[in-house]
Amino acid sequence: MINKYSTQILVNFVALRKTLKNDYHYTEREFLHTVWRLIKARDEVKIAFAKWFNDDIYPQLECEGITWNDLVAKRGLNPYNAFLFMDTMLDDPEYGFTLIKGPMSPSLRLNVDQLRPELRDYVAQELAKEKDGNNVVEPDKNGNINIK
Repeated sequence: MINKYSTQILVNFVALRKTLKNDYHYTEREFLHTVWRLIKARDEVKIAFAKWFNDDIYPQLECEGITWNDLVAKRGLNPYNAFLFMDTMLDDPEYGFTLIKGPMSPSLRLNVDQLRPELRDYVAQELAKEKDGNNVVEPDKNGNINIK
């Protein structure tokens, strides 16, 4: 029964642990963090999660045009993370959109031929060393990694 003060949702803790650990390779810490986040989630997310987990009823969660199904099917989130993300979106859509966009600085990849002539030979030699199996990453005397 749902009242206006809280929502009590029953989910089999052992089954949830088994699924997250076996199917999604969660550590115990990640599992407990997920459970804690689900406990703290807004009621509509908890209800949708329980219906999905217990009865295989797919959630109709939506916020700012993004649905739970979009997160799973198009963004590749596992279903559990999709529930947690929907809770974030419902709580703070602007922050949710920031998370969806990811890092703002794109990586730039160049072909060796696109480098300045004075760098071209050096980079080609370093790539050849790496390809030949020479170790280009070695720990120093303190165990730190130096990239040569």
